[in-house]
Amino acid sequence: MKRYAQLAGIAVWSFLIVGSLFAALTLTTSTNSVSIPFATTDYNASTGVAQVTRTSAQTLTIISDKKTWTLSVRAMTSTFSFTPSLGDPNPNKPAADLAVRNPATSSTFVALTTSDQVLSTGPKSASAQTVNLDYRLNSNLSTNPPGTYTISVIYTLTNP
Repeated sequence: MKRYAQLAGIAVWSFLIVGSLFAALTLTTSTNSVSIPFATTDYNASTGVAQVTRTSAQTLTIISDKKTWTLSVRAMTSTFSFTPSLGDPNPNKPAADLAVRNPATSSTFVALTTSDQVLSTGPKSASAQTVNLDYRLNSNLSTNPPGTYTISVIYTLTNP
């Protein structure tokens, strides 16, 4: 139980935004970092499994005044980087443990991979369109030792 109580580490992500490839297409973000902390009460006492969802954790603003747009998402690396709290070795936590969704267009979370996956699409508009993103992070006491896990997430905005 001692290790169980010490796993209240914070997961932090930095986000890389690819934007404004052409004057008619822009992408901005409300924040470049989202933190998803786990409390000991988030973990199932029998299995050691936890899942935390942060709703409206980040807002992207899109302007595409010439054509419809597609927003894609991917992880920069296949695993999280890891800074241990207790000297544990890197568990190589997979990027797929983090998932994202646009709840306005889908109830399904997209688990991250290193390949672009379509997250959302929208109409052309000279006015700003906002996309609120939810994040879901999975953890497991038997495979994720205490520490800080970090991964870069890349959003790409294109005109199809």
